[in-house]
Amino acid sequence: MKYKKVVRLYSNSRVAKYYRATNRNKNKAVMLYFANMKIAQAFHPLLSSFEVILRSQLHYALAHHFSDGNWIINQKAGFLLCERYVCDNQ
Repeated sequence: MKYKKVVRLYSNSRVAKYYRATNRNKNKAVMLYFANMKIAQAFHPLLSSFEVILRSQLHYALAHHFSDGNWIINQKAGFLLCERYVCDNQ
């Protein structure tokens, strides 16, 4: 893919880092950008698994803490209210 098309599709600010990293070589910048994309794609299954495992473990811990498997609904009055946690810090 040509450099101009990559910049148009993905944005100049995103591609410019690769352009500078390759001493302003447009062909190398495009190759480096897509190589980085392949690396990111390789991490996706791992990150996806991590996210699911983290959510599951948080659920198990909070369900145990509250002795309530439906804690996200039933415990919002003592746990998830804005004024107690978020709004005080704003």
